[in-house]
Amino acid sequence: MVTKARAMMLDSCFRDEFWAEAVNTAVYLHVRSASRSVDSLTPYQKLFDEKPELGHLCQFGCVAYKLIPEAQRKGMFAERGKEVWFPGIRP
Repeated sequence: MVTKARAMMLDSCFRDEFWAEAVNTAVYLHVRSASRSVDSLTPYQKLFDEKPELGHLCQFGCVAYKLIPEAQRKGMFAERGKEVWFPGIRP
C-alpha cells in the first residue's frame, strides 16, 4: 500500500501532509482491483457478491473547481468557482 501511495503522491505533487489520504485511496483502489487469490475477482466482489461501481473515481490529485457561494462573491462579474486539488474519490 505504501508503494502505491508513494507513487500517487509523486504523480500528484501533493505535499507530504496528504500522505494519509494517499494511503486511504490506495487501499480503496486495492479492494476494487482484481486479484488471483480470489479467483480473478475483486475482494469487494467476493465480499458483497456484486461488482464495485467505479464511475466516481478521478485521478488522485486532479484539479477540481469549488463553487463560491453568492454571498461570498465580490460583484456580478467575479469568479464563481475556485480551483482546488481533488484527492480522487467523489462521495
